[in-house]
Amino acid sequence: MIVLDASQSMYQVFDAGHSRIEAARMAARRVVPAAARNRSLGLMTFGPGPGDQCSNISLKVPVQRNAAAPILAQMDKLTTDGGTPLTAAIAAAAEALDYRNREAVIVVVTDGDETCGRDPCELARALHHDAPDLKIHMIGVDGSATSTASCIAEETNSYSVQTKNLDELTAALAQTLNCPQISSVERKHVRKFFD
Repeated sequence: MIVLDASQSMYQVFDAGHSRIEAARMAARRVVPAAARNRSLGLMTFGPGPGDQCSNISLKVPVQRNAAAPILAQMDKLTTDGGTPLTAAIAAAAEALDYRNREAVIVVVTDGDETCGRDPCELARALHHDAPDLKIHMIGVDGSATSTASCIAEETNSYSVQTKNLDELTAALAQTLNCPQISSVERKHVRKFFD
């Protein structure tokens, strides 16, 4: 499951004049089609919506085979707004994946930290307790949530990387969506897995 931050701050400029959300779309266009040929994918977003800023979480594309077209179409429709219910979004993604009963990988693309008062590290510990093989990879988009992202990844034996440009963002997305080892093999958490 790709969990994409569409909060208001994702409208800020990231690289080469592109906003953070535009860069996420561009990276997805480069990576998702190939990844979707080899594995089932889905898309969940958080940020914009009609309700409370902390409840705007939406399953845009349930996990399915050959999901590239619907995922990219939903990304193209996104507008940025609202806060960052990061913890609730990760919890919702885990439930949507039936993480207690099947192998589950969550790839979070975000530029910020939790803004809704919950503790994402505590959630990560609880999820790992229930399902030791669950992976929650964290990809930062020019944000400042390094410690939170690192904690989530460390608690779930996953990866965390902070990206500073489109090429780094694309490489991080490719590593987490395309590499079977990253989704199936217990590895120690690292902050950056490409040079």
